[in-house]
Amino acid sequence: LPNYLGTSNMHFSMINGTRPVGTIAHEWFLASFAQEMKHTSQSREQDLLHSLQFANRRAWFEWIGYKGPESKYGPIERPDLEARTAILTDTFTSELFFSDMLSSLEDLNFFRQDSGDWQKFLEMFMDAHKEAGYDWRGKTVLFSDSLNKPKILKIATRTRERMPELKVLFGVGTSLTNNFGPKPLNIVIKPVEFDGIPVLKISDDPGKVTGCKDTTEILDAVKTLQN
Repeated sequence: LPNYLGTSNMHFSMINGTRPVGTIAHEWFLASFAQEMKHTSQSREQDLLHSLQFANRRAWFEWIGYKGPESKYGPIERPDLEARTAILTDTFTSELFFSDMLSSLEDLNFFRQDSGDWQKFLEMFMDAHKEAGYDWRGKTVLFSDSLNKPKILKIATRTRERMPELKVLFGVGTSLTNNFGPKPLNIVIKPVEFDGIPVLKISDDPGKVTGCKDTTEILDAVKTLQN
């Protein structure tokens, strides 16, 4: 296939002789949220607010091997890891992500849009870079939310017209693997807890909110941070 980079399906990569490719999973960010919760000791409400604010940052720094202020990233076994890794923005909503990661945008070059309104995402993407004083041009966005041919063509056309300096990739899954006629459900399967700590993938799409049974506390904390 022209412009085909690979698949995250290990089995198909093996039988077709192509390289497996993928991004950081939402589970990594959920686990980071749980780790933040384990190391806080304020009121329940304050613990939730703190953990939601720092989970994205913790997830990214631990992924690339950040060791502290004395060394920007510390020893990284794979120097290309940061440049080749697409970071998910929607685990706790993209709005919180860009607010939390504002100071790190200079070092983030590869973003994945996986839920919600892709046009609104691009607005947040550009606004966040403008607020932080960094240039978004030359960076990459991987779109992977319920893609089909018409949607891909629409995104490609709009971004080419409005943001020609943006590099655009597409991760197609559902419409390739569930192409037998019936409309596929817009759902995901995610963890409900880590080490006994309830977690919730909030997403930019209400249909993809998945996790613990009691969602009220976490959703209320997100709303507090968004206001």
